[in-house]
Amino acid sequence: MILVVTLDEDLAVARTLRGRGLDVMVTGLVRDPVLRREALAAGLRESLFDLAAPELSISDWADFVGGFHALAARASVVVLAGGLPARLPDDAFAQLVRATGTPVVLSTSGPPLAAGVAARPAAVAASVAELIDAVTDLEEPPCSRRPLTSSTPPGARAMAPARST
Repeated sequence: MILVVTLDEDLAVARTLRGRGLDVMVTGLVRDPVLRREALAAGLRESLFDLAAPELSISDWADFVGGFHALAARASVVVLAGGLPARLPDDAFAQLVRATGTPVVLSTSGPPLAAGVAARPAAVAASVAELIDAVTDLEEPPCSRRPLTSSTPPGARAMAPARST
């Protein structure tokens, strides 16, 4: 089973994987009851955490991380996809990477990507520009030396394995 975590209520990755015939469960923090119906209609098993209050409390996040840990233990791979709501810290995905021993694929951008890469997921799916932005502490990111060629399809995404320790 592939566990897809969406914290911004976007089911695109989960739908794509399910459309390829894979066993997918989706989890995340949701405020919109329509999302649960959409997940079920798309044939996704779901374990979504409802948020009634407009603000996410420390207790809400702790409950989610505990639930995530239990679900991730049953998965063969975890996909952390999409953006983060404003109420979550930039290292929310990094916290989830560290909360499981299950291999994690991280697909996000901006500060959550930089924080998530530091947590050493098994793989990172991001555009070249997103990867360059995530390694701003380097004077010359390694991938900046090799420009994309004209044969690279528009919107292509790079898969880069995280460094092992």
